[in-house]
Amino acid sequence: MKKTDIAIYEKTHRQLIDSYKEIEELSKKKPNEPINKFKLKFVNKSLSDANSFLGDSLRPFPDFLLFDEDELPTVSDVKLILSHYKSSLHNFMLKNSESSGYGGREWIINGNASDIDVVLF
Repeated sequence: MKKTDIAIYEKTHRQLIDSYKEIEELSKKKPNEPINKFKLKFVNKSLSDANSFLGDSLRPFPDFLLFDEDELPTVSDVKLILSHYKSSLHNFMLKNSESSGYGGREWIINGNASDIDVVLF
């Protein structure tokens, strides 16, 4: 992990969590409805960014990268995938940080502990 990666990770993580919350609300009302292309475009952007961090080893499903915009998935399908990505991003953070002395976590940069706190969402 490099220092410049931290801001990108935090932005991606925040966007993915916000998307999950939005989709979670939609799934309570109409879980089997297709998601619209506008929302799917942003979900796919967050997934693409997450994939760049997670790589093959931490990506939740080896055969899934992005949703097909021509075959709109249901809201519940999107919720399922986002849920797994949330967990994978959390595991990425745990793998690339260590516990600090005061109950928080600090990023490991270039193999060494840093003084940069992990922002927990």
